[in-house]
Amino acid sequence: MKIAFICAGDIQVPPPSWGAVEILVWEYYQNLKNYGVDVTIYNNKDLNFVFNSINNEKFDFVHLQHEDYLPYFNINKNIKYAVTSHCGWAENYTYYEPYYWKTFKSMLKTDGFVFALSEQIKQNYINFGVDKNKIFVTKNGVNIDKYKKSLKPKYENRSLYLGKIENRKRQHLVADKDLNIDFAGFGQQLQLSNTNNFLGMWSKTDVYEKMTDYANLILLSVSEAHPLVCMEALSSGLGLVISEKSAANLDINKKFISIIPESKISDYNYIKNTIESNRAYSVQNRNEIYEYSQLFDWKEVAKQYLDIVQSLVNKDDK
Repeated sequence: MKIAFICAGDIQVPPPSWGAVEILVWEYYQNLKNYGVDVTIYNNKDLNFVFNSINNEKFDFVHLQHEDYLPYFNINKNIKYAVTSHCGWAENYTYYEPYYWKTFKSMLKTDGFVFALSEQIKQNYINFGVDKNKIFVTKNGVNIDKYKKSLKPKYENRSLYLGKIENRKRQHLVADKDLNIDFAGFGQQLQLSNTNNFLGMWSKTDVYEKMTDYANLILLSVSEAHPLVCMEALSSGLGLVISEKSAANLDINKKFISIIPESKISDYNYIKNTIESNRAYSVQNRNEIYEYSQLFDWKEVAKQYLDIVQSLVNKDDK
């Protein structure tokens, strides 16, 4: 089996710090090679070079990981391919109309397969007319062995809000609210009266080493795809307090996963009580969280992905 991944060319693969898509592609590369797959990554903005290179090689499957390149896609017709949108608005596109014009229209026209990061994203594509038989859910994964683990967090009464600081992730809803939350990330300025609660931009080493110090993770985004940070938190033993649109591929019946309904997203007392009750349970049940996190281990996710790709490659289209 010979597979090519096409990335945006903005960030190197593997990335030096941030870059969820680049991390995902690198993990696919490493884990698929362990299954005997010949994998090539194209991470170059010169699309003529990329497509000419692919057409001169005998690839069984090509996976485009940057939907902006779909209108320029130009590979041999006999090569099967798929495209994935990693746009954070894919789960809840109605909040961001330009996403439809930028991405959905291209997805509707593609001759290839569509790999969606969640069931809700899959349903969104179906609602817009994409053939359901062309869509497959391929969830994100995490390298669970990279994350430091501890049976008791250093800060049992503190939570972590990790991610790019932007309106979509809605850190402002809980910033400066006396909720014992530390914030790490980059982007927009976060207004905090106690600047000690802002940790700045964490490196990947910081994430691997320091995440386990906290009781739980907060993520109240208005939309996500399949947020890597949730699986990073689980791999570090943290519970989750998340919005409805941040819960892709998660078992929301788990006691260490607490959902803030959109109707309560501005209710301070509800959020405070949910965070505190989640902390109390998660701190005492870290082994349960660690066991659940194994469902997202890259070795298993890559095997599921390979099974899908092999079935498509072997499929007779006549």
